[in-house]
Amino acid sequence: MRSSNIPKVGETIALWLLIPHGGKLKLRCSVVRSQHVPQHLRSTRPSGFGVRLTEAPEEYFQLLADLLGLRFAAKR
Repeated sequence: MRSSNIPKVGETIALWLLIPHGGKLKLRCSVVRSQHVPQHLRSTRPSGFGVRLTEAPEEYFQLLADLLGLRFAAKR
């Protein structure tokens, strides 16, 4: 990573998602956009990066389903 800790586009990173009741899920992501703004402009434009999820445990999808009120189809 660069000195500003903003990863480069195309870099693969791991993110930890903190979930209710103290749990953590490890997500693998690919950086799809990145913007580093000089310190003197940060009050008007934020620095940051965006990611695309590439790997996630089954618990991640269950959490999303629970949050959205969805049910998975039954396996046959």
